[in-house]
Amino acid sequence: MAVLTALLAYSFFDLYADEETWWLHGIGQNSGLSFAVLATGPKDNPDVVKCYVSAKIDEYSTGDNKYSGDISIPATETVKYTYYGYDDDWNWVEKIIPLSCTVEGIYQGAFSYCDGLTSVTMPNTIKEIGKEAFKSCDGLTSVTIPNSVITIGEEAFGWCYNLKSLIIGTSVKEIGKGAFGGVYPDKYDRLINNGTWITDLTWNAINCPMLNRPTYSHNYFNNWYIGTRDIEHVAIGAGVEVLPTSFLYESLITELTVPESVSAIGENAFSKSTKISHITWNAVNCATNGDMYTKNIERVTIGPNVGILPANFAKDSQITELTIPESVNDCLGYAFSGCTKLTDLTWNAINCRWNGQMYTNNIEHVTIGPRVQLLPYGFAQDSKITEVSIPNSMTGIGTSAFKNCSGLTSIELPNSITSIGAEVFRGCTGLTSIDIPDQITELCENLFYGCTGLTSIEIPHGVTTIGSGTFSECTNLKSVTIPNTVTKIGTVAFTGTALAGVTIPNSVTTIGSYAFYGTPLRSIKIPQAVTSIGERAFYECTNLTTLYWNATNCHYDHYLIDPYELFRGCPNLNHIIIGENVEAIDNMLLGTGGYDEWYVDEEGHMLYVDTVTCHATTPPMINEGTFDNNTYKKALLIVPPESEQSYRMNDVWKKFFEREPEINPCDINGDGEVNIADVNALIDAILLAINNLNYDANGDGEVTLADVNLIIQSILNNYITIDERP
Repeated sequence: MAVLTALLAYSFFDLYADEETWWLHGIGQNSGLSFAVLATGPKDNPDVVKCYVSAKIDEYSTGDNKYSGDISIPATETVKYTYYGYDDDWNWVEKIIPLSCTVEGIYQGAFSYCDGLTSVTMPNTIKEIGKEAFKSCDGLTSVTIPNSVITIGEEAFGWCYNLKSLIIGTSVKEIGKGAFGGVYPDKYDRLINNGTWITDLTWNAINCPMLNRPTYSHNYFNNWYIGTRDIEHVAIGAGVEVLPTSFLYESLITELTVPESVSAIGENAFSKSTKISHITWNAVNCATNGDMYTKNIERVTIGPNVGILPANFAKDSQITELTIPESVNDCLGYAFSGCTKLTDLTWNAINCRWNGQMYTNNIEHVTIGPRVQLLPYGFAQDSKITEVSIPNSMTGIGTSAFKNCSGLTSIELPNSITSIGAEVFRGCTGLTSIDIPDQITELCENLFYGCTGLTSIEIPHGVTTIGSGTFSECTNLKSVTIPNTVTKIGTVAFTGTALAGVTIPNSVTTIGSYAFYGTPLRSIKIPQAVTSIGERAFYECTNLTTLYWNATNCHYDHYLIDPYELFRGCPNLNHIIIGENVEAIDNMLLGTGGYDEWYVDEEGHMLYVDTVTCHATTPPMINEGTFDNNTYKKALLIVPPESEQSYRMNDVWKKFFEREPEINPCDINGDGEVNIADVNALIDAILLAINNLNYDANGDGEVTLADVNLIIQSILNNYITIDERP
């Protein structure tokens, strides 16, 4: 019987792994645990390759017995390997060979179904926990995976119903499906994770992306590795770099702290964890928030070293106040979008260009830290702030930072500021005054658009560009001082303002399209340096009466469709004065392109320039289209006396001397004379009730005896000029 037992034992223990290695089994000399040892070399003196704890066997039989109680796995063990063979005398004998082993793993199914196992302590030498190693160990309530473990097999702790507390070590990189849950096939043979019963999780795995994801997933269940639907508390270790896919999917946690070391978070890591109300975010450089369910978050704490706030970080949350630390340099898309309850913002970020599309409409109070250098895009856009203090550390204000802050009445900008972005104060209708910092060189696009409270502005010396729409629709802006450093006035820069007068400095070279459209300017002087004026720059300046043109060589933008409309809709423009240094005036620059009807008033009367004064001794080069036809026909040209002959001989300027003779309104019958025949013709028209405006001698719109009296007086006074009409 003893020989039979020995043979059975030999056949069980001596299992070949391949031609060079084999598994042998034995009992630990100190722990009494069973071990599976992968060995190589001669059987009577093998070399150990690996040593795993295995399912329990006793020293003399192959029968399986369950482990129970508290088990402590040693880091090293002397495994007694029983070998049967012939001795020197060719006797068949039993040899017990001690093998010194470092315990590196727990063999597949080693402790499975050990209902009496209440705890297990694993040494820091374990690298692998095999498939179903602790499956259905109902007595386990807590497990600590040591920092040495790299791999945890499928269902390693599956169906451990009473396992409530789990600590995952730092080195874990791979966790098999259902490792801490229950996995079974559904009717379509898809693997379904039935979750786990863990309530407290401590996660120290530095870089575990959760490998071995099954082919099929199921919408109703959480991740395939650690069932998370019962987790109420989680602690993430200080060295963790990656939080895996579906990490805390559908968990019950209410608070979450993400450490500084985290740099990547997998898909759905915090998705559907609907009870999270407080998040402490310390991750220095992490660009994703793991699809966190943020709608119930009421409080956010951001750590002092955070560099990036990820996309959707606290989107749609319930936070009412927020503090951004100095270290933040980027808030990615929608980080604070939809935070409709946010009313108080403390911004300490020194140099952050984006505010995560923060929902700022309900912000009432803003505090800017003393070291902030840059306010980001849309910083307090559409907010309800009425005041804000800008620190002396500030060097730049980003686009739309205070856009549509209609309650903001004043703001003091320190001279440390060197740049202000586009639309920063657009729509700040309550802003009544502002001093632009001295170091600003460009007033960007729409900077003060629609600031209806502004009445005057002084642009500091050093500004070179007034951008497109900078003061557009500032309907009460009556005074602006433009320094002689400005070279460009952009498109619609002053459109819709109340400017009755403005001095364009000699430094300006470009005036954009519609720059002064609709303003009540009474006169305008185009300086000598201007070389380009855009389309309709002074369109519908209805109060404009006098134009001073000093541009020596100005051209319209040849890409414009209607360059000749620069002064269209200026019905009162009656005097154009051209400077002595003007060399050329571009085609149609001061004209209508021949479309005389553009200069007809509401009553149908033709409008035209009365006088053109040119101080240049040499006739400037012009084209037939430089002035409109009515101007050539009607206007009086005044030139230096010594140059009159040169103008008369010029192919274009001579048209002013060929203008039609004036028609005397008292010459009713059109015979070129005013006499009694005109009186008789007018009396006949009155008697016949002919209300023809050609008979309206006094221009009052009616044909009456008053017109007869004017003709008689004209005869007596020997002709009254048009300008003397009542």
